[in-house]
Amino acid sequence: MVKTIKVVDMSNNLKFYDWQKLEYWLRTKQSIRAIAKIMRRDHLVIVRELKRNSLSGRVGYRADIAQRIFEQRRHKQRKGKLDKYPELKKYVVDKLKEEWSPDVIAGRMKEDKPKLLAGKTISHESIYNYIYNKNGRWEGLYHYLRQGKKKGRNDIAEKPVNYAYLSAFPSI
Repeated sequence: MVKTIKVVDMSNNLKFYDWQKLEYWLRTKQSIRAIAKIMRRDHLVIVRELKRNSLSGRVGYRADIAQRIFEQRRHKQRKGKLDKYPELKKYVVDKLKEEWSPDVIAGRMKEDKPKLLAGKTISHESIYNYIYNKNGRWEGLYHYLRQGKKKGRNDIAEKPVNYAYLSAFPSI
């Protein structure tokens, strides 16, 4: 006898279709637990959804408004330390231009504790993240790194293929 397993999406992320179903079931005056059972979700997922993506709770829930609130929250970018503190950014950029590595900058900040920064520290990962993913990319700060390469450049793909080597293998 073969057993079949029914796969149910138990993730906490609701899609627009789920939001539309939730809006419909709320309008039919179903309880939250009944809606959760119908949608095959935990009731806390529904409660969290109502708190996060509605304007006035259960009564005023609309799928299109939930989608808009979700999109706004998803695209809201968090500021990193270098964006929040200009004096820290100036210190890091100056040290990068002196050809210090992000590892050295982070280590020296923890040991020396510059007076200008009032005890602020930063990790080498945050510095690399700024260099490659944020404004530092457009400022060209990657040039000051020892490798001096843009992230994501594939050197392997740039090498020519040796077809003589490939012809030595038997064809399939």
